[in-house]
Amino acid sequence: MRIITPVLASLLCVQIFGLRLQQTPAIIQDKQALADDIRDSDLFLQQATRVSTKPTRSQKLRVEALLARMTLEEKIGQMTNLVIDTITTGKDQDIRIDPAKLEKAILKYGVGSFQNVNNQALPAEKWREIIGQIQETSQRTRFMRRGSRTTS
Repeated sequence: MRIITPVLASLLCVQIFGLRLQQTPAIIQDKQALADDIRDSDLFLQQATRVSTKPTRSQKLRVEALLARMTLEEKIGQMTNLVIDTITTGKDQDIRIDPAKLEKAILKYGVGSFQNVNNQALPAEKWREIIGQIQETSQRTRFMRRGSRTTS
């Protein structure tokens, strides 16, 4: 019994260390892949947020002119971000824009954006339909009606 216990303990240690030695390259590979992903993400963020050119003087003047024409209410509206549920009806795959709610949000309150917090993924065609309706309604704001479109 005195000999069996140390032998079993030794075999158990060899088996444990043997498994760890076999798993170590995989763990190292996973850590390396994670480090590579982090570097890729950092590089992407740096490239995505880098401004390649400074705004031109004419762009600055157009922005300043637009802001000067906007009322305080319009500026507040443009900074407002509502959840998509405020302009839709239906549930799940049957979600659809409520035209009256959409017009009120955009034309009356000047809401600048809608956040998709729907609890379900919708097909791309459905999102194109929803986004298209939002864009069509936004074309009827006072700035778009006059043909004073501003592009970024």
